[in-house]
Amino acid sequence: MAQYTRSVNDQFLRNNLTVGWPWRMLIFTVVIFLIALLSYLGLAFGYKPYLQSSIAEVESELNSLSLQVESESQKKFIQFYSQVANLKTILNKHVAASKLFPLLEAQTHQKVVYSSVNVLVQEKTLKIEGLAESYEVLAAQLALYGQAPWVEKVILDNSSLADKKIKFSARIIIKNETINL
Repeated sequence: MAQYTRSVNDQFLRNNLTVGWPWRMLIFTVVIFLIALLSYLGLAFGYKPYLQSSIAEVESELNSLSLQVESESQKKFIQFYSQVANLKTILNKHVAASKLFPLLEAQTHQKVVYSSVNVLVQEKTLKIEGLAESYEVLAAQLALYGQAPWVEKVILDNSSLADKKIKFSARIIIKNETINL
């Protein structure tokens, strides 16, 4: 019987809590709760009425200003603002076709003259009609278009001899990033 010298309580209840620990934890929890409660009460009964009175003051000031401006002027201003907003939207979506012409000029052979250039934005295409001195010049011009970094594809639609010059029409498919300059 020597092996059972300790009591059951001694064997299983080894962890003794210190006397002050539960009270300290309770006091800490109560202090945190009181801080949270006071913060809530301060916001609910102090800051909220202050914000509501500030909102009421601003609304009354806005109403007095709206009474000073005639309703006809307000309607005109709203209409003008709407037009400006619509114009801004249109201009943001607008393709700057004039920026394509310097690119085209940089890729034009000296012996080629354009008679018309049309920009087809939906198809991302430049339709070009012009005159070249010879078929060699036309071939060189088409090669210049093909080498341009802003050109996706070049298509020769038509070419014919007219007044000792080559009359041609071509389409240049433009890359997306070039269209949205």
